[in-house]
Amino acid sequence: ARAASTLSNSTHSNNHFNFDMLAWYIDPREGAAGFSPHRDRQPDDVKGSFHEDKMAKYVTMWLALTDATPENSCLYVIPKPFDPGYTDG
Repeated sequence: ARAASTLSNSTHSNNHFNFDMLAWYIDPREGAAGFSPHRDRQPDDVKGSFHEDKMAKYVTMWLALTDATPENSCLYVIPKPFDPGYTDG
């Protein structure tokens, strides 16, 4: 409930939660690491993934269940004003 409340307050008022869940186990003891840099939910119709006011229709929440370090795939975020491809794909 706390996560839903936090997300509700940090996203567009017209967004709805669907609570999709995906899970990966990354074992750093075996030299495993996460993913290379990417954008979540980058559809073919990039402009269709934004509301008319340019706010995103999709929000992704990442929750590490094991220790996350820069070596095994910490999450990095590029703020929208510094990402020239954010609304163009």
